[in-house]
Amino acid sequence: MAGWSPFTKVIDDKEIKRLSEESKISIPEIKGVIKEMSDTGGGGQELDFTYDDVKNAVMEKFDGPDSE
Repeated sequence: MAGWSPFTKVIDDKEIKRLSEESKISIPEIKGVIKEMSDTGGGGQELDFTYDDVKNAVMEKFDGPDSE
């Protein structure tokens, strides 16, 4: 299991659902943000994002200066 760490926490569907309920952003939109994060990562850790990583990215995307 090269690259695996016991300290790595990968967001799961239950946490995505919780984030969707908390942020009032749909699950497909959140999964789209995760996909964008994985596309820019490119280091083989495509889905290695914590709940906080994804929450911050979602808030930045949907609550950023360009949204109203």
